[in-house]
Amino acid sequence: MADDLETQDVKDEKTKKEKKGSPLKMILMVVGIVVVNAIIVIGVVKFFFADAGHDEHPKEAKTQEQAHSENDEFAEFKNPEESFFETENQRKILSTGRITTNPANSIKKFIIINLGLEYRIKPDLPEEEFDLEKPLMQKLMIRLKAKITDRIGSMRVEELVRQRSDLTTLFKADLQEIFNENQMFLREVYLNEFLIQ
Repeated sequence: MADDLETQDVKDEKTKKEKKGSPLKMILMVVGIVVVNAIIVIGVVKFFFADAGHDEHPKEAKTQEQAHSENDEFAEFKNPEESFFETENQRKILSTGRITTNPANSIKKFIIINLGLEYRIKPDLPEEEFDLEKPLMQKLMIRLKAKITDRIGSMRVEELVRQRSDLTTLFKADLQEIFNENQMFLREVYLNEFLIQ
């Protein structure tokens, strides 16, 4: 009987050790299963949402681009800068020189302005035709200066001072049409000089 008690005590100790190890093993197994399932769910979600996002945007962009190119004769000039300017050499800069005029309703005040115009010529045209001494560029300069003078002459001194930071945007909108008519694209307008006296 004493032997039975000793073997029973040994068996009880083994079952106690197994019970203590058992919950730890179960917890590790549950955590492992949860982590593996989470990784699988995240992978599946990323896979499906990545495909859905890629499919929607190009279709919208293509239809907008097609509609834009159908309506606009110069759509090829209005691409993003990366595709429009292939190399730095194709960018050209033109200065209007000093333009002096009176603002609206002011005889005593006058404005001196000098704009820098960054542009590009349509790729299939000969660049020699766009030299500053050629008649095409001389006519262009006359039209540009007239448009700038008209814009300044239509604004009061207070407006010019208040909208100084927006003047380049206004001039770009005004001058883009003249550039497009001459198969050129106006990329940027810079305010090189602006004086009110």
